[in-house]
Amino acid sequence: MGTNRSVAVGAVCALVVASVLLVAAPADAGVIYAALFNTNRIASYDSDTGAPINSFAPPFAIQTGGGVGLALSPTTLFYSTISNPQIYALNPFTGGLLGNFPSPVAQIDGLGAGPSSFGPTLYAQDYNGNRIYLLNPATGAVYTNYTVPFDAIGGIDYDTATNELYVSDSAGILHALNPNTGVEIHSLNVGGTFGVGFVGPRLFTANSGTAITERNPVTGTAINTLNAAGNVAALAGSALFPEPGSIALVAGIPLLAMRRRANHASRR
Repeated sequence: MGTNRSVAVGAVCALVVASVLLVAAPADAGVIYAALFNTNRIASYDSDTGAPINSFAPPFAIQTGGGVGLALSPTTLFYSTISNPQIYALNPFTGGLLGNFPSPVAQIDGLGAGPSSFGPTLYAQDYNGNRIYLLNPATGAVYTNYTVPFDAIGGIDYDTATNELYVSDSAGILHALNPNTGVEIHSLNVGGTFGVGFVGPRLFTANSGTAITERNPVTGTAINTLNAAGNVAALAGSALFPEPGSIALVAGIPLLAMRRRANHASRR
């Protein structure tokens, strides 16, 4: 009969790796990722306590002026920098490179991930043109794009609780947009912003220092502050964690399927 011994060993190894990762990230808490430009690391933190979970170097150096994008989908951490016209897909646990594709324009300084009318979507912010691109997250193909009537710069992310795309501007205003059209729904003043990240319905912002501030997503009022181990250039967040039994082997590579856990009670 001949059982393929290498496949069996690979499956066991994948389970061991998954078990280690589950210990590193508590399954009942959210995670916030931060690109730290003074240490050139992407670090992850428990969104409740600020306890560090992991860190790794990005595939291309983090731009010191904040021109960096981070976005977290259920399986992939996306990374970009205005220093290099590529968008990188990374393993969110190890930082391993899963793939990359060209940016729709040369300088993308913000990324967000969430659904749109096209399905799963990667949102990319062109700060030169004040334009938001909706991309296929697997191929980088452009679904559509639209301009916004403000100086878009800093960070973007998708609020899965309200299905709104949050985009920061140079005046410190965070604009909640219809993700399909760019029409503004409401806005809030959060001050200068380099990074925007959502952990479930919880909003986090950062502005080049070490502080990561949780805010009320309607008023912008500060709720809590976490301290990163460096100066923050971008944020990404998620309340998604791997399940022990949700490991798939694709082309011999272990992929961790993710599912949404019950979010913490909204702090709005």
